[in-house]
Amino acid sequence: MRNSDKGKLGNGLAVDDSLELRLVDALADWIDTKGRRLSRSNITHGHGGRWLGLARLIKRFPRSVGWAAAEVLAQMTDTSISGYWEAIFPGEIPTSAEKVLP
Repeated sequence: MRNSDKGKLGNGLAVDDSLELRLVDALADWIDTKGRRLSRSNITHGHGGRWLGLARLIKRFPRSVGWAAAEVLAQMTDTSISGYWEAIFPGEIPTSAEKVLP
């Protein structure tokens, strides 16, 4: 951070948001304590533990957007493992209407 940037509050970037709702909420609370707003979330790979909490985070910061490269998005939309995450985290997986990435 440059000295001229000190004290200026801007937006933040989250990388690989959590799946567990309590951790997503803790991240959102932490961002709030800094007086900032989340502007985007960068998902680096398709493992559900990196992106399934994104819908909840974006509900908290509605102007933020999720981003993933095409190959990561392909992993995220692989229907062969969709039931896996629901079995581990029942009721915490976003429905198709709640998903924030295409």
